[in-house]
Amino acid sequence: MKIGVCLPNGMKKIQLIKRSVQVVTDCEVRSFLHFFQDMLQTQMVKDSILVFRMTHIALNF
Repeated sequence: MKIGVCLPNGMKKIQLIKRSVQVVTDCEVRSFLHFFQDMLQTQMVKDSILVFRMTHIALNF
């Protein structure tokens, strides 16, 4: 799974990479964070995922 989201203030995209499926969510931080929380709750986010600055970015919103 590969998920990208556009962030304000020129921030780089967040990408969660797993397997070969790609989903892109454009420019909506809150819905992305809700989606990310849902994925965590349903345990879709597991090993072999690379999370780039997710915690830092999420805590700043």
